[in-house]
Amino acid sequence: LAEATPEPTPTAARPPWASTPGGPGAPTATHNPPTNQARPLTSVIAEARNYVLGVSQDLNFTRALPGADPNQSTSTLQAKLNNQLSSHNVDIEGALRTGSAALLSGRLELAANAFRGVADDAPRDWRGPYFAGLTSQAQGDNARARTWFIEAVSREARPEPYTSLAILDMNDSDMAAASIDARKAAAIDPTYEPGRFVAGMMDLVQTNVRGAERNLEAAMALGGAPSRTEYFINALQQSVGEAALPSLR
Repeated sequence: LAEATPEPTPTAARPPWASTPGGPGAPTATHNPPTNQARPLTSVIAEARNYVLGVSQDLNFTRALPGADPNQSTSTLQAKLNNQLSSHNVDIEGALRTGSAALLSGRLELAANAFRGVADDAPRDWRGPYFAGLTSQAQGDNARARTWFIEAVSREARPEPYTSLAILDMNDSDMAAASIDARKAAAIDPTYEPGRFVAGMMDLVQTNVRGAERNLEAAMALGGAPSRTEYFINALQQSVGEAALPSLR
């Protein structure tokens, strides 16, 4: 008997703006440029925007996806999903885990099927449409992702979809909308670190020094903030000048 052809090794999914690892625009995990000299404010703002888009390349940047094993074979995941979405015994939590495993391993069509199924079978659960939006993002369809995120917040006002909407807005260079969505995320749950981080970076881009300091410092205090958060606080303060801070605050 001929040996079965092994399934290809899954590859991690990346959103459409993702750069090649190590390429131009890729986020730096540990390098913090010195901030002992003030830099032009326009340079700090451009760097901040690119940094947010860089760190949010992680599809679980908003920390919403359930734990899952992305190393399972496609046939195993498909069989699980068929059982989990059976009309006789719907397993929403299981389907979300299966979809998460598929999404994080780059099997996007399987992930889309899982999350669409959850969205249909659990019409009050925000997670189905939200994760479907993350999958659309990974497929390069930002318009569809936005529709899913809006559906998610219509089911429940959660900080995760508002944070993702803010990132989409920023990617579209609509900084006013990005700021509104990020502030909603931070207001819904002030203890949600990704929301406070994105809100702070939106404030930085709009030269709202007080807001940037408040949100970015809160993100750092909550733990898990991206590595260069403190660097951007310092860079903004030095760029606007200490003498100008009282009037900006």
